[in-house]
Amino acid sequence: MSDTAAPPGPAVEPEPAIPAGPAKYTLHVASFTDAARADEERKILEKNGFSVRIVEVPIRGEQWLRVFAGAYATMEEADRARLEILGLKGHGYARIVEMDRTDR
Repeated sequence: MSDTAAPPGPAVEPEPAIPAGPAKYTLHVASFTDAARADEERKILEKNGFSVRIVEVPIRGEQWLRVFAGAYATMEEADRARLEILGLKGHGYARIVEMDRTDR
């Protein structure tokens, strides 16, 4: 019998959370007029396990890109994710919104 432990396997990244039921909420985390900045935000959030959606909306005659993270069945799930995003370096804003209000 050998006392040598098997080498550790490759690191496995956690899967993004799947909502417990139909998604009702998402998190509005940023808005930009610059597509490159919106894409950078998307990459940061995806790297941290969040699904991301970017929605283009007209605001006062300008096209804005709103960045949304996650899809949650309950307000409690959304709030846990909101707190997680606020804990990421450089993130000081994350607001829970209803999914059907993301195009406004």
